[in-house]
Amino acid sequence: MNVFVELALILGSSMLFIALGIPIAVVLGLVGFLGVVIVFGWKMAMGALTVNVTTAVQHFTLVSVPMFILMAEILIVSDLSKRVFDNASKLLGGLPGSLLLGSRFATTLFASLTGSSVAGCAAIGTAAIPEMTRRGYDRGLTAGSVVAGGGLALVIPPSILFIVYGMLAEVSIPALFMAGVIPGLIMSACYVVWNLYIAIRRPDMAPRAPAVPVRERLTALLELIPFLGLAFLIMGSIYTGVATVTEAAAIGVAGALLLSALARKLTIGTLRVALLSTARVCGFVFLILIGALIFGFLISYMQIPSQITQAILAGGLDKWTILLLVLVIFCLLGMFMEPLPTLLIVVPIVIGPLKALGFDPIWLGVIIAIVLEMGIILPPFGLNIFIVQGTAAHAGFPVSYPEVVRGSLPYVAADGVALAIIILVPAAALWLPSYIG
Repeated sequence: MNVFVELALILGSSMLFIALGIPIAVVLGLVGFLGVVIVFGWKMAMGALTVNVTTAVQHFTLVSVPMFILMAEILIVSDLSKRVFDNASKLLGGLPGSLLLGSRFATTLFASLTGSSVAGCAAIGTAAIPEMTRRGYDRGLTAGSVVAGGGLALVIPPSILFIVYGMLAEVSIPALFMAGVIPGLIMSACYVVWNLYIAIRRPDMAPRAPAVPVRERLTALLELIPFLGLAFLIMGSIYTGVATVTEAAAIGVAGALLLSALARKLTIGTLRVALLSTARVCGFVFLILIGALIFGFLISYMQIPSQITQAILAGGLDKWTILLLVLVIFCLLGMFMEPLPTLLIVVPIVIGPLKALGFDPIWLGVIIAIVLEMGIILPPFGLNIFIVQGTAAHAGFPVSYPEVVRGSLPYVAADGVALAIIILVPAAALWLPSYIG
């Protein structure tokens, strides 16, 4: 059977089950297991199941995932995200669209502390949406700012997406973290340009807040320093080699606990909520990972990646055309699925061919993360759109679906500009990793 027909059958059956409402983790594991049974027999399938489940729960690097998630949950339940947004807005007070810029600063900083898009949207949205709405900001503009800002966590380290991609592509996770720093800042800068443009062009949509006295600005800066310090501590310890990714995650949890305690928000109750929420999120992540590893076992043992590599190299297509097609696939799937399952399904299939074409896997990781970020803010089913809608409704300031979409679309264009920069100037992603090997 033709390799592309085999792949179409496997992916087609998976998408059908997902469309029927079966959880993604179950679909991946079930399709992978049944496929191995059909192709290789029952004994091989049982071996694949046991080996991959054991691998999923024993990999040392994966310990960092629950640690980064716990750090995010501690910051959220301690209500420290509101403090970050409030102080960022004061620091930028008097500028056009100062609250928009404050939310941009807050989402960028929070992304560097959590690695989770969902956490960033929920945390900053809870703080920013009520305040910006009360100040007369356009609801769509407000919601769109949070939708896009939350997605920065896919690119800015410590991105959980990079941890999983590093395992799949067999590349250094610290190098991936370093590779995401400059592209993440470029994305944030593109957002700032749009924010300033709309605030200057349409002040009715983003009213200028009064300037804040210098003393209040200094106080706001001092209150932001511990959060900036924690972000630099995490990345600095990895960059200098003082700590592994897992050890840096533990440092992050300790720092989050300290910040929460200093803010007098750390109680048995808040810690219990953070731990329970972490357990729920980790259960979801690891179930998907186990299912994806079984799915990947089927793909690998059928030699689909190597056959696709040979077919692509023999087809004579330009490598940039092939890359564009792969990125379109990532973006389309990212509109309907969460980033992690999309990554786990597609990367094992395409990483071999793309490496064979001469693309750097670290650079690929960055542009794939940007494209997945575009997917989660694109209608009709962009994940962050619905998260922000739910967050706004929960905060008592509901925003309609059309309003969120209208506010989000300009940020897709901004992401496109950032993506073009990274593709045209690969050094933007590869310069920092070159210093850590």
